[in-house]
Amino acid sequence: MNGIICRAITSGNSINYVTEKIQDGIITKLPEPLTDSLATVLQNDKKYGVLKPRDGKSFSYKIISLDKEVTEKQVLRSITSALFNYKLYLQLEYHRCRGIESPDITVSFKSISEDPTLNTSTLAYMYYPLGGKTNGVMVINSMFYWTSHGEGIDMFFIDPVHYPTPGSSKNKGQTHDLDKVITHEFGHGIFGLPHYEGTMAPRYDLMDEYLDDTTIFRASQKIPKRNMLDSKFKRLLSHLKIRSER
Repeated sequence: MNGIICRAITSGNSINYVTEKIQDGIITKLPEPLTDSLATVLQNDKKYGVLKPRDGKSFSYKIISLDKEVTEKQVLRSITSALFNYKLYLQLEYHRCRGIESPDITVSFKSISEDPTLNTSTLAYMYYPLGGKTNGVMVINSMFYWTSHGEGIDMFFIDPVHYPTPGSSKNKGQTHDLDKVITHEFGHGIFGLPHYEGTMAPRYDLMDEYLDDTTIFRASQKIPKRNMLDSKFKRLLSHLKIRSER
C-alpha cells in the first residue's frame, strides 16, 4: 500500500527508526528534521496529518492477528498502555472495537511471507495518517520475540528445540519491548509526528520511558491538551500511580 511509514529496524542490540515513502512498491527513505528548531518542526508536523476517530469522539482499535509468544491480553495491555500515556495529557478517548464496528487503529502480527514491506531487520511499521486505507495501520513482525519489557529471557522460551531444558543456557535470549515500540509508532500513526527527540527520537536508546514535554506539546497541536485541573485528570494520575506500583 502506498503511503509514508515509520519503520523500526533492529541491528544487533540497537534499534533505529526511519521514515520511508512507499509508492507503487518503491521505497524511498525520507530525511529527518532532527537538527531543526522546534518552531520548524511544528511547521513540518502539519504536513503529516492527524488521525480522526470515525465517530468523532473515541478512537476504536482492533487486534487483527496475534503472535505465538504473546497473549491477546498482553497485546491489549500494550495498546491501552500506549493510548493511556497520550490520554493522560490530551483530550483523547479510545475503546476496543465492538461487533462489526470499523476500527480507526489496527494492530497485526505478520510474517515476512505475509507482508512484503517486512524484512529480516524490520521490527514493525506504521503509516502516517495521510488518508485512505493505510490510516491507523500498524504491522508487527512475528519473527521476533516480543515482551512488555524488552529484557533478556531464558533461551528455552525462544528456542526450545536447541534449549529443551529451562535454565540450560547462561545466555539470555533477546526480546523486544512491545509497549515502547507501540507508543512510538502511535506518535506517528495517530498524531503524524516525524522523528525529533524524546518519545519520537529516531533511536531506541534515545527514547524516554514516558512521554516527554516536547512530544506532548507537538501532539497537542493536533489534539488539544487536557485540563490539568479537572477531576478526570486527577483520576488518571491516581490510576497511573497505582499501575506503576504493581
